[in-house]
Amino acid sequence: MPDMDLGDVTIHYEEAGEGSLAYVFCHGLDRDNNEFGGEFTDQLDFWKDRFGRAVTWDHRGMGRSSEAADYSLPLYASDLARLLDGLDTLLGFFPHIEQELACIQFSKNRHIWLMFLL
Repeated sequence: MPDMDLGDVTIHYEEAGEGSLAYVFCHGLDRDNNEFGGEFTDQLDFWKDRFGRAVTWDHRGMGRSSEAADYSLPLYASDLARLLDGLDTLLGFFPHIEQELACIQFSKNRHIWLMFLL
């Protein structure tokens, strides 16, 4: 599926549906979207039906995204922001527990409020 060149890294993502609001799935730090037999990508249609659009992505250096020179939670948050900007997407998050901090950093950088369903 598609890749987006962010300059310092190329991010692989999958999406289903249309519209500016999207359910965005963020996998854990040692995972990718094909973990557990493709469970994350297999759920895109389910979440698309509820939100209109669903997006999942492989973090820098994981899955089908490219390697990068640096890795940190602020960089993961920046990658997510640039990916969503490129997709012209508003969001609702479902982060894997390890990615809550990156999503919190993203919301802090963007001055938005997030609600997590745990």
